[in-house]
Amino acid sequence: MYAIIIELAPGNGRRTSPPRSLVRCVSYDYVIVPWSIFLFLRTSSFERRFFYALTTPLLMQPHDLLIAKHDDLWVLDKPYNIPVHPGSKRVTTPDLMTLARDILGAPADIAPIHRLDKHTSGLVLCSPNPELRSQLGQELADHAIEKTYLAMVYGHTHKKGSIQLPLFDQRRKKKLEAITRYKRLHTFGSCTLLEVQIETGRKHQIRRHLQSIKHAIVGDTRYRHHRRIKLPAFPNRLWLHAHKLTIPSLSLTLTCELPPELQEQLDLLISLRESNHAEEE
Repeated sequence: MYAIIIELAPGNGRRTSPPRSLVRCVSYDYVIVPWSIFLFLRTSSFERRFFYALTTPLLMQPHDLLIAKHDDLWVLDKPYNIPVHPGSKRVTTPDLMTLARDILGAPADIAPIHRLDKHTSGLVLCSPNPELRSQLGQELADHAIEKTYLAMVYGHTHKKGSIQLPLFDQRRKKKLEAITRYKRLHTFGSCTLLEVQIETGRKHQIRRHLQSIKHAIVGDTRYRHHRRIKLPAFPNRLWLHAHKLTIPSLSLTLTCELPPELQEQLDLLISLRESNHAEEE
């Protein structure tokens, strides 16, 4: 298990190279280190001076990146802070399609069927087959494919709810219909774990909708909560994960487990809640 660490210039604006003894491989803008070393760097002043560390490990084994393969359909587990598409030529951080080709040996013409925000982890459907991409893309547009996310939000929500709030689309210059439904799974001291389903696919829809009802997602630095709340074992990332996809036309239900840093915090919150209940009894 490995973590990607993005190298930043220190205060004087000069690029600083990481200690070679720590790295497995070195690129111009990032290094890959063992997960155990990343955990040390994440909390050290050394990291704050020289690096911005991604809080999700880049799982370097093929079986960790590939969830399933059905003929021309590739189902990938996208790590946090890894873009689905290649970004600017100035940024050498790997994107998901590059990882699929380099680690999994995916075809050169593999492409994503749908998008997933850079800061969201979880399921991404890909295929080198343009006809399959078109078919599933249309099913997504027709809401025939059910997408389920897990999100930790601040505060205590209702048991379930529906958010029907039009969202402004920057490209089309107008508000578009947007519907998000949620169900409460766990309640903790100052946060709630939700199962979220979206009937539309607007940009940052889940994040914008949950903020609109004053339950911003934990770790969201763009659509922030109205006040700062400290949580134990905060994973220092957006707490949003694409957990499940149901594709009726292919008779497929695909799931992607929580990444380690989210699962660890969830386990701790459940443990603390149970301990508090035991003390009250």
